[in-house]
Amino acid sequence: MGHNVSGAAVRAAVCWGLMAWLAQGAPAAAKPFVGFERGMGIGGWLTNYKRFNVLPDAWKMELSPGDYEHFESYITQEDVRNIASFGVDHIRLGFDQVVLEEKPYVYRERTFRCIDNFVAWCRASNLNVVLNLHKAVGNYCDVPSTVALLDDAELQNRFVALWLEFERRYHATTPLSLSCSTR
Repeated sequence: MGHNVSGAAVRAAVCWGLMAWLAQGAPAAAKPFVGFERGMGIGGWLTNYKRFNVLPDAWKMELSPGDYEHFESYITQEDVRNIASFGVDHIRLGFDQVVLEEKPYVYRERTFRCIDNFVAWCRASNLNVVLNLHKAVGNYCDVPSTVALLDDAELQNRFVALWLEFERRYHATTPLSLSCSTR
């Protein structure tokens, strides 16, 4: 089920968007991004937990019962309520591509349910959400890779397919922002 999006097309789209933004001229003062002005990020839940830094490459895609226990218990609705009490207007949730991908173009429903729950908890607490792809396959700063995302068409296709999956799942969830870290 590979998606036919070339790396050149992805780079061209990014460059075109940047050039269009630059052509408008730098704004005198940035407009507030209402609902996303005072936030907090969550790490260590679906990203940046020790597992992926120590496993051999052949084992990185396999998740253990302990991984799922971590995913399903690390952040709770009560944690989200507590964060809301700090007066923030949004929470940024970082996640890694390998946590969501069982194999290329096949996604882990069990992990997506954790994100679904998180989004629902945020909405119940009147918080907006930034879903942040923290580590894409081939773009980890702390885990060596033999193939780089920007140099490999298949990794780029998987990256785009994952974002399309997020769009499919969360397009009606507002306000919600999608972002990608450049790690």
